[in-house]
Amino acid sequence: DIYDFDDLYDFPVILDAKQKTAMNNAFDRLFNAQNKFDEYACYYEVIKILFSVSKEKTVKNPFNIDAVLNHIKNNYKQKITISELAKIATLSESHFFNVFKKVTGVSPIAYINNYRMSVAVKLLLNSDMSICEISDSVGIYDCAYFNKAFKKAYQMSPKEYKKLYKNSKD
Repeated sequence: DIYDFDDLYDFPVILDAKQKTAMNNAFDRLFNAQNKFDEYACYYEVIKILFSVSKEKTVKNPFNIDAVLNHIKNNYKQKITISELAKIATLSESHFFNVFKKVTGVSPIAYINNYRMSVAVKLLLNSDMSICEISDSVGIYDCAYFNKAFKKAYQMSPKEYKKLYKNSKD
């Protein structure tokens, strides 16, 4: 859902005779399939043939998104703007937003918040910090907002999460 196959693989335009025969046989079996399981087997056979003749592209991320992800990892405690992330990727803000979402599957803001929540979970389970201290330490300086965001992400409050999982960890 994040990438199209054409983004990751180069497929030949013309198959050789052996590959063409295998592909035709797979489609013949598909059109004559008697049930869904046989159809699925044919689909997988077609996919297998396509991947056997494809070449994986070496450049999967031409827009420097890895540098953006590292920036988020190293600076999640501070305010991070789309503008600064777009500069790192050397893209306009709107183009950056679209590329980032295509590469990661989520918007930049959602990615940052998800990263902050994952750090918060580790702190909840492995420290004796208060919930507001954890909120501050992950760059969310409004404790009430942190509680609301955490509950949205994990379907329970940070306090409930800590109580449930810290006890089961011991």
